[in-house]
Amino acid sequence: MIRFTLFDLHNIVSTAPLRPLLMLGLVAVIGATAPVQGAAIMVGGYMGAMLLSSVFLTDERGRLDALYGLSRVSRTAVVFGRYATALVVGAGTSAFGFVVALVIVAIHRSRVEWTLMGLMALGAFVVAVISISALLPWYFAMGYARGRQAMLVLIIALVGLGWLGSRTSIFDGATIAALMDDGAGITAIILVAGLAVLTASAALASRLYRNRNL
Repeated sequence: MIRFTLFDLHNIVSTAPLRPLLMLGLVAVIGATAPVQGAAIMVGGYMGAMLLSSVFLTDERGRLDALYGLSRVSRTAVVFGRYATALVVGAGTSAFGFVVALVIVAIHRSRVEWTLMGLMALGAFVVAVISISALLPWYFAMGYARGRQAMLVLIIALVGLGWLGSRTSIFDGATIAALMDDGAGITAIILVAGLAVLTASAALASRLYRNRNL
């Protein structure tokens, strides 16, 4: 599984090197223009998940799925290796977003709101979990060409959730303060729930991929 993840990461960098740079550029631009400190961290979590679509595109163009089927690599190893890739890429793009956020704070000569930064990092994890768990089973079941519509549905869903949150009290100061009163407990619950969702999603993707005719 580790070797497959390394193979995936090499493909992301080597097959279309401009795509990761474009994603990181979007993280920087959106983070610089967003009114909330640390927004680049959450954007990084989303962009990391979106970058995974390029790996499935590479599989389809190079007919690597058929190669995986002929090799000794099991389909389960392919699935869990790619989920590991998703987590590594998401962590990397979120870390880049964190650096961007610190640079923006330094440019504006303002104070770092560490609590807000932590909340944005937690939000990045949630966004990444939702994106990865929703997209990867779809791609494994149908391939890139037929599964890319799922990305549009996901974007619409995330925008809708953001709009819904902005119309309610979920993002106001009182709610954030209440969450931070028990920050460690809330963080632990979200991390455990996120890992459980990812595990269930990977199990579903593995079953779908095993049943797919390559």
